[in-house]
Amino acid sequence: MGILWSERSYIFHEDFALKRGPLPLHIIQDHTFRNGLAVYGARHEEDFVAQYAGVSETTGRQRWNVAQWALYNHPLTDKTPRLRRADGGYAYETPSARIDVAVDDDYAVRLELRASAEYGGVPRVQGQSWPHLLLEQHDYVEGEPSLGELTALDYTAEVRMEYCRCNTPPEQLDPELHAAQFVHFFAIGDPVAGDMFWFGVIFFDSRHTVYPGYAQLDVGKDDCTNKMIVVEPLTAYTDEIPAMGTWLHCKADLLPLIKRAVETAQKRGTLPDSRFERMKILSTNIGFELPGDFDAALQIRKLELIAR
Repeated sequence: MGILWSERSYIFHEDFALKRGPLPLHIIQDHTFRNGLAVYGARHEEDFVAQYAGVSETTGRQRWNVAQWALYNHPLTDKTPRLRRADGGYAYETPSARIDVAVDDDYAVRLELRASAEYGGVPRVQGQSWPHLLLEQHDYVEGEPSLGELTALDYTAEVRMEYCRCNTPPEQLDPELHAAQFVHFFAIGDPVAGDMFWFGVIFFDSRHTVYPGYAQLDVGKDDCTNKMIVVEPLTAYTDEIPAMGTWLHCKADLLPLIKRAVETAQKRGTLPDSRFERMKILSTNIGFELPGDFDAALQIRKLELIAR
Protein backbone atom coordinates (compact mmCIF):
# COMPACT_ATOMS: atom_id res chain seq x y z
CA MET A 1 0.00 0.00 0.00
CA GLY A 2 1.07 3.59 -0.47
CA ILE A 3 2.76 5.57 2.26
CA LEU A 4 0.31 7.97 3.88
CA TRP A 5 0.68 10.64 6.50
CA SER A 6 0.22 10.08 10.22
CA GLU A 7 1.12 12.67 12.83
CA ARG A 8 2.10 9.78 15.07
CA SER A 9 4.08 7.28 13.02
CA TYR A 10 4.39 9.09 9.69
CA ILE A 11 3.07 6.00 7.87
CA PHE A 12 -0.10 4.02 7.91
CA HIS A 13 -0.11 0.26 8.03
CA GLU A 14 -2.98 -1.96 6.93
CA ASP A 15 -2.96 -3.72 10.30
CA PHE A 16 -4.31 -0.53 11.87
CA ALA A 17 -7.11 0.07 9.38
CA LEU A 18 -10.68 0.01 10.59
CA LYS A 19 -12.82 -2.58 8.84
CA ARG A 20 -15.09 -1.02 6.31
CA GLY A 21 -18.76 -1.08 7.20
CA PRO A 22 -21.95 -0.06 5.43
CA LEU A 23 -22.93 3.58 5.24
CA PRO A 24 -23.79 5.51 7.32
CA LEU A 25 -20.43 4.97 9.03
CA HIS A 26 -19.27 6.58 12.28
CA ILE A 27 -15.76 7.79 11.44
CA ILE A 28 -14.97 8.94 14.98
CA GLN A 29 -15.01 5.90 17.27
CA ASP A 30 -15.68 5.79 21.03
CA HIS A 31 -17.28 9.22 21.11
CA THR A 32 -17.86 8.85 24.88
CA PHE A 33 -14.08 8.44 25.45
CA ARG A 34 -14.66 5.56 27.88
CA ASN A 35 -12.59 2.77 26.29
CA GLY A 36 -9.19 3.93 27.46
CA LEU A 37 -6.26 5.98 26.19
CA ALA A 38 -2.88 5.16 24.68
CA VAL A 39 -0.34 7.79 25.72
CA TYR A 40 2.62 8.81 23.55
CA GLY A 41 5.76 10.71 24.53
CA ALA A 42 6.39 14.42 24.54
CA ARG A 43 8.63 14.32 21.44
CA HIS A 44 7.39 13.37 17.98
CA GLU A 45 10.00 10.64 17.71
CA GLU A 46 8.84 9.03 20.97
CA ASP A 47 6.51 6.07 20.77
CA PHE A 48 3.89 4.63 23.10
CA VAL A 49 4.68 5.25 26.78
CA ALA A 50 1.54 4.18 28.67
CA GLN A 51 -1.89 2.65 28.28
CA TYR A 52 -4.66 3.99 30.50
CA ALA A 53 -7.56 1.61 31.03
CA GLY A 54 -11.10 2.67 30.26
CA VAL A 55 -13.93 3.38 32.66
CA SER A 56 -14.28 -0.34 33.41
CA GLU A 57 -10.50 -0.46 34.10
CA THR A 58 -10.07 -2.92 31.26
CA THR A 59 -8.70 -1.93 27.90
CA GLY A 60 -8.98 -3.91 24.70
CA ARG A 61 -8.38 -1.88 21.56
CA GLN A 62 -8.56 1.75 22.59
CA ARG A 63 -9.45 4.24 19.85
CA TRP A 64 -8.09 7.42 21.41
CA ASN A 65 -4.42 8.29 21.78
CA VAL A 66 -2.96 11.14 23.81
CA ALA A 67 -0.51 13.46 22.06
CA GLN A 68 1.36 15.61 24.60
CA TRP A 69 3.98 17.22 22.40
CA ALA A 70 6.44 19.54 24.13
CA LEU A 71 5.29 18.63 27.64
CA TYR A 72 8.95 18.15 28.50
CA ASN A 73 8.82 19.04 32.19
CA HIS A 74 5.80 17.06 33.38
CA PRO A 75 4.55 14.53 30.79
CA LEU A 76 1.94 11.88 31.42
CA THR A 77 3.65 8.49 31.83
CA ASP A 78 3.00 4.96 33.04
CA LYS A 79 3.91 6.23 36.52
CA THR A 80 1.16 8.86 36.56
CA PRO A 81 -1.42 7.69 39.14
CA ARG A 82 -4.98 6.91 38.16
CA LEU A 83 -7.48 9.07 40.05
CA ARG A 84 -10.98 7.73 40.67
CA ARG A 85 -13.80 10.18 40.14
CA ALA A 86 -16.93 10.09 42.29
CA ASP A 87 -19.11 9.67 39.18
CA GLY A 88 -17.35 6.43 38.20
CA GLY A 89 -14.97 8.02 35.74
CA TYR A 90 -11.23 8.48 36.04
CA ALA A 91 -8.49 11.08 35.67
CA TYR A 92 -4.71 11.35 35.22
CA GLU A 93 -2.82 14.47 36.26
CA THR A 94 0.65 16.02 36.30
CA PRO A 95 1.60 19.64 37.10
CA SER A 96 1.28 20.37 33.35
CA ALA A 97 -1.77 18.39 32.28
CA ARG A 98 -4.94 16.68 33.44
CA ILE A 99 -7.36 14.42 31.57
CA ASP A 100 -10.78 13.56 33.05
CA VAL A 101 -13.11 10.97 31.53
CA ALA A 102 -16.56 11.44 33.06
CA VAL A 103 -19.55 9.14 33.40
CA ASP A 104 -22.33 11.13 35.08
CA ASP A 105 -21.07 14.68 34.59
CA ASP A 106 -22.41 16.95 31.85
CA TYR A 107 -19.31 16.37 29.73
CA ALA A 108 -17.64 13.26 28.32
CA VAL A 109 -14.02 14.35 28.58
CA ARG A 110 -12.16 17.31 30.06
CA LEU A 111 -8.62 18.43 29.15
CA GLU A 112 -6.60 20.87 31.22
CA LEU A 113 -3.21 22.14 30.04
CA ARG A 114 -1.06 24.40 32.23
CA ALA A 115 1.61 25.82 29.96
CA SER A 116 2.95 27.83 32.91
CA ALA A 117 4.53 24.60 34.19
CA GLU A 118 6.41 24.27 30.88
CA TYR A 119 7.40 27.84 29.97
CA GLY A 120 8.52 28.72 33.50
CA GLY A 121 7.51 32.36 33.14
CA VAL A 122 9.61 32.93 29.99
CA PRO A 123 7.59 33.93 26.90
CA ARG A 124 7.92 31.64 23.90
CA VAL A 125 10.27 32.78 21.12
CA GLN A 126 10.16 32.20 17.36
CA GLY A 127 10.90 28.57 16.43
CA GLN A 128 10.33 27.22 19.95
CA SER A 129 8.01 24.24 20.36
CA TRP A 130 4.78 24.77 22.24
CA PRO A 131 2.74 22.50 24.54
CA HIS A 132 -0.04 20.37 23.07
CA LEU A 133 -2.62 18.19 24.76
CA LEU A 134 -4.59 16.42 22.06
CA LEU A 135 -6.80 13.36 21.81
CA GLU A 136 -6.18 11.69 18.46
CA GLN A 137 -7.34 8.81 16.31
CA HIS A 138 -5.36 7.57 13.33
CA ASP A 139 -6.97 4.27 12.44
CA TYR A 140 -8.46 5.51 9.18
CA VAL A 141 -7.05 4.44 5.84
CA GLU A 142 -7.68 1.61 3.38
CA GLY A 143 -10.83 0.39 5.10
CA GLU A 144 -12.62 3.72 4.86
CA PRO A 145 -14.51 5.14 1.86
CA SER A 146 -12.96 7.84 -0.26
CA LEU A 147 -14.62 11.25 -0.20
CA GLY A 148 -15.85 10.75 -3.75
CA GLU A 149 -17.98 7.82 -2.57
CA LEU A 150 -19.91 9.94 -0.05
CA THR A 151 -22.96 12.16 -0.30
CA ALA A 152 -22.39 13.84 3.08
CA LEU A 153 -19.97 13.96 6.00
CA ASP A 154 -22.06 15.10 8.94
CA TYR A 155 -20.08 16.73 11.73
CA THR A 156 -21.41 17.56 15.20
CA ALA A 157 -19.46 18.97 18.14
CA GLU A 158 -20.60 20.31 21.50
CA VAL A 159 -17.66 21.88 23.32
CA ARG A 160 -17.01 24.34 26.11
CA MET A 161 -14.04 26.40 27.23
CA GLU A 162 -14.00 26.19 31.01
CA TYR A 163 -11.33 28.82 31.61
CA CYS A 164 -8.31 30.41 29.95
CA ARG A 165 -5.72 32.43 31.87
CA CYS A 166 -2.79 34.29 30.30
CA ASN A 167 0.39 34.28 32.41
CA THR A 168 2.40 36.72 30.25
CA PRO A 169 2.41 40.46 31.07
CA PRO A 170 0.64 42.50 28.35
CA GLU A 171 3.83 44.33 27.38
CA GLN A 172 5.54 40.98 26.59
CA LEU A 173 2.62 39.44 24.71
CA ASP A 174 3.19 39.09 20.96
CA PRO A 175 0.02 38.00 19.11
CA GLU A 176 2.17 36.59 16.30
CA LEU A 177 3.79 34.16 18.75
CA HIS A 178 1.56 33.81 21.80
CA ALA A 179 -1.94 32.36 21.86
CA ALA A 180 -4.21 29.67 23.30
CA GLN A 181 -6.19 27.54 20.85
CA PHE A 182 -8.84 24.84 21.16
CA VAL A 183 -8.68 23.01 17.84
CA HIS A 184 -10.01 20.02 15.92
CA PHE A 185 -7.94 18.90 12.91
CA PHE A 186 -8.31 16.21 10.29
CA ALA A 187 -5.48 14.92 8.11
CA ILE A 188 -6.97 14.48 4.64
CA GLY A 189 -4.88 12.59 2.09
CA ASP A 190 -4.81 11.04 -1.36
CA PRO A 191 -3.39 7.49 -1.07
CA VAL A 192 -2.50 7.41 -4.75
CA ALA A 193 -0.60 10.70 -4.77
CA GLY A 194 0.85 10.04 -1.30
CA ASP A 195 0.10 13.62 -0.24
CA MET A 196 -2.10 15.26 2.39
CA PHE A 197 -3.22 18.51 4.03
CA TRP A 198 -4.74 19.58 7.34
CA PHE A 199 -8.42 20.57 7.54
CA GLY A 200 -9.30 22.28 10.80
CA VAL A 201 -11.96 23.72 13.06
CA ILE A 202 -10.84 26.24 15.66
CA PHE A 203 -13.42 26.61 18.41
CA PHE A 204 -11.42 29.09 20.49
CA ASP A 205 -8.46 31.37 19.92
CA SER A 206 -7.39 33.84 22.60
CA ARG A 207 -6.81 36.51 19.93
CA HIS A 208 -10.30 36.40 18.38
CA THR A 209 -13.91 36.57 19.52
CA VAL A 210 -14.97 34.39 16.55
CA TYR A 211 -12.19 32.63 14.65
CA PRO A 212 -11.98 34.05 11.09
CA GLY A 213 -10.27 31.08 9.40
CA TYR A 214 -7.03 30.91 7.41
CA ALA A 215 -5.03 28.95 4.85
CA GLN A 216 -1.26 28.64 5.17
CA LEU A 217 1.58 26.14 5.40
CA ASP A 218 2.24 24.32 8.66
CA VAL A 219 5.50 25.97 9.69
CA GLY A 220 7.01 27.67 12.73
CA LYS A 221 9.07 24.94 14.37
CA ASP A 222 11.39 22.09 13.38
CA ASP A 223 8.81 19.30 13.53
CA CYS A 224 6.09 21.03 11.50
CA THR A 225 4.81 19.16 8.46
CA ASN A 226 5.13 21.90 5.81
CA LYS A 227 1.73 20.81 4.56
CA MET A 228 -1.16 23.18 3.88
CA ILE A 229 -3.57 23.96 6.72
CA VAL A 230 -7.04 25.17 5.78
CA VAL A 231 -9.42 26.37 8.51
CA GLU A 232 -12.92 27.62 7.70
CA PRO A 233 -14.33 30.51 9.75
CA LEU A 234 -16.16 29.29 12.85
CA THR A 235 -19.33 30.79 11.33
CA ALA A 236 -19.35 27.82 8.91
CA TYR A 237 -20.34 25.63 11.89
CA THR A 238 -22.38 27.81 14.23
CA ASP A 239 -24.15 31.14 14.63
CA GLU A 240 -23.19 31.20 18.32
CA ILE A 241 -20.50 33.41 19.81
CA PRO A 242 -18.02 31.42 21.91
CA ALA A 243 -18.18 32.41 25.57
CA MET A 244 -16.25 31.09 28.53
CA GLY A 245 -18.23 28.49 30.46
CA THR A 246 -20.95 28.19 27.78
CA TRP A 247 -21.55 25.23 25.50
CA LEU A 248 -20.81 25.87 21.83
CA HIS A 249 -22.91 23.83 19.38
CA CYS A 250 -21.30 23.16 15.99
CA LYS A 251 -22.83 21.31 13.05
CA ALA A 252 -21.99 21.12 9.34
CA ASP A 253 -21.61 18.87 6.33
CA LEU A 254 -17.83 18.76 5.97
CA LEU A 255 -17.84 17.31 2.47
CA PRO A 256 -18.29 20.59 0.54
CA LEU A 257 -16.02 22.41 3.00
CA ILE A 258 -13.22 19.89 2.44
CA LYS A 259 -13.69 20.10 -1.31
CA ARG A 260 -13.35 23.88 -1.15
CA ALA A 261 -10.28 23.47 1.08
CA VAL A 262 -8.65 21.17 -1.51
CA GLU A 263 -9.28 23.79 -4.19
CA THR A 264 -7.73 26.46 -1.95
CA ALA A 265 -4.68 24.30 -1.26
CA GLN A 266 -4.16 23.60 -4.96
CA LYS A 267 -4.45 27.29 -5.84
CA ARG A 268 -1.60 27.81 -3.34
CA GLY A 269 0.55 25.34 -5.27
CA THR A 270 0.16 22.32 -2.96
CA LEU A 271 -1.45 18.91 -3.56
CA PRO A 272 -0.46 19.05 -7.26
CA ASP A 273 -1.21 15.38 -7.97
CA SER A 274 -4.09 14.88 -5.56
CA ARG A 275 -7.76 14.50 -6.43
CA PHE A 276 -10.60 15.24 -4.02
CA GLU A 277 -12.53 12.12 -5.11
CA ARG A 278 -9.66 9.82 -4.03
CA MET A 279 -9.03 11.49 -0.70
CA LYS A 280 -9.69 9.86 2.65
CA ILE A 281 -9.64 10.91 6.27
CA LEU A 282 -6.30 9.72 7.60
CA SER A 283 -6.45 10.90 11.20
CA THR A 284 -8.00 13.40 13.56
CA ASN A 285 -6.96 15.23 16.73
CA ILE A 286 -8.81 17.53 19.11
CA GLY A 287 -7.66 19.58 22.09
CA PHE A 288 -5.23 22.31 23.07
CA GLU A 289 -2.30 23.99 21.39
CA LEU A 290 -0.72 26.65 23.61
CA PRO A 291 1.99 28.60 21.76
CA GLY A 292 1.69 31.15 24.57
CA ASP A 293 2.00 30.89 28.35
CA PHE A 294 -1.64 30.14 29.12
CA ASP A 295 -3.39 27.78 31.52
CA ALA A 296 -6.72 26.53 30.18
CA ALA A 297 -9.35 23.82 30.43
CA LEU A 298 -11.92 22.55 27.92
CA GLN A 299 -14.80 20.11 27.93
CA ILE A 300 -16.27 17.97 25.15
CA ARG A 301 -19.82 16.68 25.46
CA LYS A 302 -20.53 15.42 21.94
CA LEU A 303 -18.28 14.64 18.98
CA GLU A 304 -19.51 12.82 15.88
CA LEU A 305 -18.51 12.47 12.25
CA ILE A 306 -20.85 10.33 10.16
CA ALA A 307 -20.09 9.39 6.57
CA ARG A 308 -23.19 8.97 4.39
